[in-house]
Amino acid sequence: MTHISQWHTIDRFLACILMSLELVKLFAMRLYTRPPMYLLYLVNCAVAAGCFLQSQKSQGIMDTEGFVFWHCGWHCYPIVQVVVYCVEHFMNGQWGEYYAFGGEIENGMGQCRRGERGGILLSTIAMMKYWNMMEKAHKTRGPD
Repeated sequence: MTHISQWHTIDRFLACILMSLELVKLFAMRLYTRPPMYLLYLVNCAVAAGCFLQSQKSQGIMDTEGFVFWHCGWHCYPIVQVVVYCVEHFMNGQWGEYYAFGGEIENGMGQCRRGERGGILLSTIAMMKYWNMMEKAHKTRGPD
């Protein structure tokens, strides 16, 4: 706990980078995640950050038991995220994928139409919109 090795430095560096990427991911996924699921993702991230801060506090006052407890809580973050992701994946299979931006494909609940095996992929929706836009442009411009 008091010995700072090169591995501790590397671990701290990677933790900062990976947590920054996780925050970017959380920001980017907002439009594609049901609000209750998104809240679970955010709460999980906040609890992990709180565990990390508490572990740092415990380390500062040389509380070994507190440090181990809070540091283990910090490392449980990915496990809990996997559980939340599995629940979200199950929900997508039941009700279709979710997205919160407007459009003619979206129904009133913010869910995609269902395909044979669940929701339509967002890439499929984007391609459908692209081809509709190209078709309209071609009609207004006339044949080449």
